[in-house]
Amino acid sequence: MTIQKRLWISNLILIIITIILIIGVSLIITEHFQNFIGLPSPDNHMSPLNRAYYRAENTLINVIETEPERFLEQNYLQQIDDFINSLNIGLIVQKENEFVYFSTFINSLGLKKEDMSLNNYRIEPKSDNLTQISDNLFMKAIPFYFNDQSQGKIFLVYDSSSASQELNQFKKSVIYTLILFLIIIISINSLITYFLSKQIVNPLIRLKNAAQQIRKGNYNFHLKSPSKDEIGDLFQSFEEARKQLKKSEETKNKYEKNRNELITNISHDLKTPITTIKGYVEGIIDGIPKSKEKQDKYLQTIHQNAIHMESLIEDLFLLSKFDLDQSLYQFENINIKDYLADSYEELRFELEEKGISLEFEANYNELNPVKADRQQLKRVILNIINNAINFKKETDSVIKLILTETDEEAKIEIYDNGKGVSKETLEKIFDRFYKADKSRSNRASGTGLGLHIARKIIADHGGRIWAQSKNGSGTSIFFTLKKIKQNLEN
Repeated sequence: MTIQKRLWISNLILIIITIILIIGVSLIITEHFQNFIGLPSPDNHMSPLNRAYYRAENTLINVIETEPERFLEQNYLQQIDDFINSLNIGLIVQKENEFVYFSTFINSLGLKKEDMSLNNYRIEPKSDNLTQISDNLFMKAIPFYFNDQSQGKIFLVYDSSSASQELNQFKKSVIYTLILFLIIIISINSLITYFLSKQIVNPLIRLKNAAQQIRKGNYNFHLKSPSKDEIGDLFQSFEEARKQLKKSEETKNKYEKNRNELITNISHDLKTPITTIKGYVEGIIDGIPKSKEKQDKYLQTIHQNAIHMESLIEDLFLLSKFDLDQSLYQFENINIKDYLADSYEELRFELEEKGISLEFEANYNELNPVKADRQQLKRVILNIINNAINFKKETDSVIKLILTETDEEAKIEIYDNGKGVSKETLEKIFDRFYKADKSRSNRASGTGLGLHIARKIIADHGGRIWAQSKNGSGTSIFFTLKKIKQNLEN
């Protein structure tokens, strides 16, 4: 069952309960009103006198006890009759068997003296009972004695038609009020249900449509929160989830694109040396190189391409490990000046054999170590130097290792006076499989992953790496490492 139907059903139940309660209260009010005005109930025609009877009776009893003879005075009886007429009561006074006074109010009700056989009504002293004369007429008798000990009787005739009309009018008013009240209740509940439905169901429909868009793979939309409540929080959470899904999808697509490029590049980079190795091996099998010198040249070419393939596979394996497992790093606090000095001594003789002069300069406060992985930092330096070797000058080649600092970082510059690269090339040298040699020849001097791996390692260290170069003016590659100040070290 939908939330909208539940809202309508709950409000309908509330309306029904309200109707039942109102009808019950109306019946109770009507019944109390009927007893209040003294009308006889349907199952008891002798209900207690109403207040009008009591007022009239009390007035007459006071006169009976003090001056009963006054009931023989026509002027006084007329005054009494005028008073009780306002209460819808008529007065009849009888002495012995003769009428002393017969109210004109009773005549107006259609009752004549000859119609009233009062002797037929049994009168009991101090009776609180009413005698019903007709549907709307009730009579009460009050016996007393005049001063001469003659018996007198006072008859109070009550006309309940006006009270019945008043009761009927009251019942109609109650019914009309009830109907109006029900209309108002139903209208208010309908409006409340409508607005609640609009504030709850409509946002849920929006969320449903958004979920369907996500299911179709469409994340390019925005969910605006409709209110600052629980539904608004739900929209905000859904929007955050959409952003995360979109980001994950974009990352997935990026990884997929990179994977496809990686497969393409690996296929290309492996195919060339494999083809070369295959060709030279087949040449040897066919006996093409006759002399030992030529055979050695073939074997040397095969060896160089095998080394190139090994280097490529090793770099790919290392790159995949970095992507999958950050725990490969063993970070420690190191004195970067001493570390670079040791690296300089280790590499200086090797580079001299290749005709390259290595220089080291340092302007650094030795009291501020850096946090780094020694092995991976060495890989960064070697990758950058190998890149410089690949594009060195034919003569007088120089590579400089320069250490400086800022307030927060140690900055290492590796400069070579080689051929340099253009601005367009400079922006791509850290890309995976990028080689300045556009023809992607089979030279075994590089895999196109060295600088990319260096960038990955420095990024994982929390540092930065960039390059500066001009054609024919050499190239400088910079990278930074965060310093750990002694007074802040834990």
